[in-house]
Amino acid sequence: TVLSGWIGALLARHLPAVIAAGRTIDVRLGCGPSERVLVDDQRLDQVVDALVHNAREHGAGVITITVDRTPQALVVTVEDEGDGIPADLADRALEPFVGAGTRGFGIGLTLAQMVAEALGGGLTLDPDRPQRVVATVSVSHPPNPQGAPTVATDSTGTSTDDTEADLLLQVDVDALKTLREEVGVPGFVTRLVEVYLGSVPGWTTALEGAQDAAVRAAHSVSSSSRQLGLHALGELAKRVELEGPDAAGDGSTRLAEALGRVAGPLREAAAVVDDDAG
Repeated sequence: TVLSGWIGALLARHLPAVIAAGRTIDVRLGCGPSERVLVDDQRLDQVVDALVHNAREHGAGVITITVDRTPQALVVTVEDEGDGIPADLADRALEPFVGAGTRGFGIGLTLAQMVAEALGGGLTLDPDRPQRVVATVSVSHPPNPQGAPTVATDSTGTSTDDTEADLLLQVDVDALKTLREEVGVPGFVTRLVEVYLGSVPGWTTALEGAQDAAVRAAHSVSSSSRQLGLHALGELAKRVELEGPDAAGDGSTRLAEALGRVAGPLREAAAVVDDDAG
């Protein structure tokens, strides 16, 4: 990954909404913009997008993103000029659902931490500056690692034919089990699935709209779907994000159609995983 390209894509995703809110983003590089790093950029996006979204929704003023690296790691710091995480939540801010409120479900930083750890790094809060969150990821982590074997389910829970439409609905149950085990909150997977499904109508509308909106929606679908083990769906969404709505012919349309059918397989897989925990 070339840092300048990664930063450009990051700004393209977030700057319009930040400017619309009367704010801006300041990027500071502690290393050369043409420098290459070996990192899974899709998972890195999941981490940093969560931090920028958190600063945008709950912070104030300029959002400053600092990118630096050591021989072993890429270090990304995101901070804003607001009050930061309340003191009474600081020690538990990375726990799931602690920050749940009217504008969120309190899982963004938890998931960002899990992804950062999967990349050989972690997420830390600066105790002296509560508006600052530091993400560290290993630069030696192999890009685009292979996921665990997927399990295809339909509304009856039986295996489906490997047509493309069915492939897009395959759920990696092992990925959901990993989420459950790492977070350790009863019913967490089911709650997370409902958050995802609550976003589907907005994504579908955007995918059927203007190209810029479709590309932004595809990015959200890509990162969110991978979190929930929808690997093929996430791959198609990534193609739409990178190549536009006409990726692979009619990628945006096929993505919207798959999203319209994903509720059954996802809910069933989540129920199996959460019931198994009991």
